[in-house]
Amino acid sequence: NAPAAEWAADWGSFGAATGAPIAVDSTLGSLPSRWTYDFAQGGYASWSEPVVAGGFVFFATGSRLLKLDARTGAVVAEAPLAHGTAYGCRPIYAKGLVVVPLNNGRLQALSALTLQTRWLTEALPAAEREAADGTTIFYDQQGLSTLTVSGDYLYAFTAAADWSQTYEGWALCVNASTGAIRWMQKNTDAGYYWSGAASVGDYLVAAGDDGMLRAASTDGEPVATLALGAPVRSTVVTVDGFAYVVTTNGTLHKVSVGANGALTQVGAVSFGDYSTSTPTFANGVLYVGGSRAHQGL
Repeated sequence: NAPAAEWAADWGSFGAATGAPIAVDSTLGSLPSRWTYDFAQGGYASWSEPVVAGGFVFFATGSRLLKLDARTGAVVAEAPLAHGTAYGCRPIYAKGLVVVPLNNGRLQALSALTLQTRWLTEALPAAEREAADGTTIFYDQQGLSTLTVSGDYLYAFTAAADWSQTYEGWALCVNASTGAIRWMQKNTDAGYYWSGAASVGDYLVAAGDDGMLRAASTDGEPVATLALGAPVRSTVVTVDGFAYVVTTNGTLHKVSVGANGALTQVGAVSFGDYSTSTPTFANGVLYVGGSRAHQGL
């Protein structure tokens, strides 16, 4: 019963700024810091993407959520989280709540007003793999992907991973106000690492390390798949009814989503040798980053 804020977010989640880009008479090199906050206090600590709403910056580090004054950087409140967070996790502001993905696949929703916990989902099962010596290795479900809200529901993705690859992952749909799980689906082939979904028409479109773009109905029923030829570690974005997604081989794919959910690639461009960059759209242009392999003489 924690009260919920009724704010419009300035930056509600990863890649979700509101309004059009604004030109400023300055250069990056001449922009001074208004304030800084040392969340690691001289050490090394996990960090999250920031969320900005109601004149506050919400930021998760370790197993706590901080609420900072956006003008001064002063910490006005903090709250404990039920588990630690992964490096670069992506909270979201929705329904007056700040929802934080936790290390074991849980989601914790806290009131943006009071930081009281509104709801908390259960941990997801760890992946089990047999090591070369015959012992069993357990990989927790990491919550590093983008959270997406469409209507009353929040969509989240996880990855059971080590330093080099993912082994499995989960996609889940949760009521954003109550935390009630509507559906859960396990991907036994690969996880969702830095990926995320977009709502296109009546369908949710997402991809992961298996390189398969999937369209599903709002009740989680699989509708269509499209092989992209390389893993995806970026969030799908939608512009004018098309889905755009970047694969790790540095290719931007443009995909149409039919009225029945059918996926058809209508264009692709190679811009780099490697990329985990999520495209952003501004003034009719898609911007995306990547890297080129070093070309020796």
